[in-house]
Amino acid sequence: MESIESSSLKEAFENLFETKKCSDITFVVHGKELQAHKIVLLTRSTVFEAMFNSNLKTNDGKHLIEDPEITYEDFENFLKFLYTDCCKLDEGNIKKMLHLNKCIEEIEKWLNVGNILKYAEIGLLYEETCSLLDSCLLKLPKYIFNQPLKYFSEKQWVLISPELTLKIAEKCPRDKNFTEDRLFKKIFEWAKYYYSHPQFYKTVLNPIMPFIKFEKLDPITLATTVYNNKLLSAEEYSEAISKAVTSKENSVSTDFVYMKVHPLFRE
Repeated sequence: MESIESSSLKEAFENLFETKKCSDITFVVHGKELQAHKIVLLTRSTVFEAMFNSNLKTNDGKHLIEDPEITYEDFENFLKFLYTDCCKLDEGNIKKMLHLNKCIEEIEKWLNVGNILKYAEIGLLYEETCSLLDSCLLKLPKYIFNQPLKYFSEKQWVLISPELTLKIAEKCPRDKNFTEDRLFKKIFEWAKYYYSHPQFYKTVLNPIMPFIKFEKLDPITLATTVYNNKLLSAEEYSEAISKAVTSKENSVSTDFVYMKVHPLFRE
């Protein structure tokens, strides 16, 4: 039997996008026209379905795109993704693609130790409409195990925002390697850099503290960093140190810890 060769579905849709053959809809993006196929867009995006049923049209039936955050090239790139599942991404247009709520899977492939915190900040901006932040938080233990909470951008190091730090404390997974103690130390170091004077550490940490499980910290961390900086009230500290010392997860000698903590030995 003679075989029949044909292009793949992806190639066919890419050709359809490039040639505009049989296009039946026109977008006007900041005054410049772009043709597409209504059936493709309806199938791929509920956003377009809503648009086609709205009144966002010019007198001749063309659809206006006047979002100031999106250029003609951005919108064309977005449409191409809907046709081919491929997205042309770079650091300059990632925010715009997230604004259009697409290309998340492509962005996730880029995540590494050098950029994950930067992309987490971008994901935070679009938390309500995309999953990039959650993806970053799930991968953080792997990438920031030995890294501070800052990233390199525009030739300088940038501390992550208090809002992202709070999200990390709230949602970042802990395990036997990336422990509560390790995460807390990173957050405390971040606070020291964010506010250089000790009297302000607690100010920036206050919103984050409810998401720190102090009873899971190493007793020595409680006896030094937490105690010395008065991060907990006397009652909260007593409860946390008691649970930490008696926890099976800690192998530190109880007597040693109490020697470090008790005021008699701290004078």
